[in-house]
Formats: sequence, C-alpha cells, structure tokens
Amino acid sequence: MTKEECMFSINNTINLRFGYRRAIMAIATHPKKIESVEDVKNIYGVGKKIQERIKEILTNANSN
Repeated sequence: MTKEECMFSINNTINLRFGYRRAIMAIATHPKKIESVEDVKNIYGVGKKIQERIKEILTNANSN
C-alpha cells in the first residue's frame, strides 16, 4: 500500500466514525421513539447508509 492509499484509508475511517457519531447524536436527541426508517429520514446527519442499518436493526428486533 502506498503512502497516499494509506492516508486515503485513514481519512475514510475517520470520516466514517464522525458520520456514525453525528447520526447517533441526532437519533439520541430525537424527541420521538424510532419505530421505522420513516422516523429518521428527515433527521439531519442520518444518511442512506445509516437508514439502511436502522431498517436492518428494526427488522431483526421485530422478528424476535
């Protein structure tokens, strides 16, 4: 791996962590209980990937 590839990988990892942190804080401070993906679609900081993960979590939680 070149130095540039390594730096790119590190930057992507850092950005991913900050993105998750921002989404977690946005969801944690949301006044309503999250019961579907529709509940988080308009929350700033929650993107499509986080929405997909929430859908997955909610689906698994409801199947148990």
